[in-house]
Amino acid sequence: MCSSDLAYRLVTLSRFPMASGSATVKAILSGDTVLVVGAQKDPNRAPPELKISLSSTQAPKIAMKSAVQTVDDEPFGWECREALREFVIGKAVDFKVDYAIGDRQMGTLKLQGKNVAEYLIERGLAKVVTGQRASPELDDLQTAEKEAQSKGLGLWGNKGGAPRQIAYSTDEDFDGKSFVAKHKGKKFPCIVEWVRDAGHCRVLLLPGKGIEKYTLIGCSFAGLQVEGFK
Repeated sequence: MCSSDLAYRLVTLSRFPMASGSATVKAILSGDTVLVVGAQKDPNRAPPELKISLSSTQAPKIAMKSAVQTVDDEPFGWECREALREFVIGKAVDFKVDYAIGDRQMGTLKLQGKNVAEYLIERGLAKVVTGQRASPELDDLQTAEKEAQSKGLGLWGNKGGAPRQIAYSTDEDFDGKSFVAKHKGKKFPCIVEWVRDAGHCRVLLLPGKGIEKYTLIGCSFAGLQVEGFK
């Protein structure tokens, strides 16, 4: 779920022409990592993309399931990812790569001048991490964290943030035919987690209206035929 099991075409800094600039947030990969896309200057080539994690910031892990492992939400992992998604998805941001850890590009992301990491930390949804390399705005992040701690917000409080119960369409006990028969023709609130192409996406159905758990399913659009791409 917005993590390594999803087939995002993640690329590194080598394909991005600059270590700083303006871009659009294309995808939210976790509570502290996003995929940004630059302007398409060559109509014959895909626009440059960069996977960037927030400097000096650690968000709680969110649930994911692959063929080899299953990870549950950490407390406030879902809330952090959703706060990040609602704040920046599809929006133009300014970014700057501050340092790298292995193949991970760590950087500062700003939306209309607001530090995105600070936005999460001041709400108690993420924590500050320190080390030999750090965000150039570390002092501001630490101040935001102290304020969240003093207010008992999010990770620093004792309310909310419980891990979700999730059903995956890939589970052995998930009966797709029965699910369709039960819910055919109904409308449900959902979040688009991944877009394969113009005719198929992966969505997360939200609890309510007959849906007991968060449910991750693939969805192909009826009556639509589209060209594929690589």
